[in-house]
Amino acid sequence: MYRENSMDHEKSGNQTATALFAFFAGACIGAGLAMLWAPQSGQKTRRMLSDYADKAKDQMDSALETGKEYLQAGIQRGKEYFENAQNTAQETMKNAGDQLAHQAKTEQRRYQKS
Repeated sequence: MYRENSMDHEKSGNQTATALFAFFAGACIGAGLAMLWAPQSGQKTRRMLSDYADKAKDQMDSALETGKEYLQAGIQRGKEYFENAQNTAQETMKNAGDQLAHQAKTEQRRYQKS
């Protein structure tokens, strides 16, 4: 169940990243087309480009921070999965060893009785 929830979370994270990328790509294309078709003075265009660049930088910083958070969460989940798998493997090996030891003792008693 935990694995299914984490897979849903990963899909949600991928969809969010895709949506953010699509938004930024659309914003860049729209801004470029607006500048090509809207004649303005050079000073006004430079100011508009500067403002747009500042906004885009802020949005990219925010997207990068979100990406870092997703990455850190993914790394943490990976560590948890690894630790759980390692613990499960150790328990399985211990149980198998205990079971083999028990079978060996049973066989040894059976051999000693005959």
